[in-house]
Amino acid sequence: MAAVATKFLFFAAMVLVTACQAEQEVAVLSERFNVCAALPPGVSFQPQEPGPDFDLGNIKVNDSVAEIQIGGHPRFSHRAVKKGIAATDGFKLLGKERSDGKDKFLFAYERGDEAGPIYVMVMAPDLHAFEQVLNGNALLVVCG
Repeated sequence: MAAVATKFLFFAAMVLVTACQAEQEVAVLSERFNVCAALPPGVSFQPQEPGPDFDLGNIKVNDSVAEIQIGGHPRFSHRAVKKGIAATDGFKLLGKERSDGKDKFLFAYERGDEAGPIYVMVMAPDLHAFEQVLNGNALLVVCG
């Protein structure tokens, strides 16, 4: 009887996990750097014209828009940037700061290739509307 109940609970949990994942849209943030994001409902991404060594886009939550920069050299405090080398098991939030008149969140993932860590910086004059999305688990992922 306990085995049947355990199997039922496991099945129910898997259905819930699948349903939750189905609600999220996986968006390609950067083909060049192979970065995707699991966007919750109500959040969208719009790519912009890329820079010479970085990709750009805008993320929108309700009526708020923030810029995303993806590449290897973010304009962020050096203490946080150096921590990117240790982010070897997926994207990690390295830090939050306010500089250049903007709130900034910096994520990194060191994939072990010769390019070094890939950084994703999200910035806007005020990121309050984005805090819940940016602090969520598994927001940024390697595509594929």
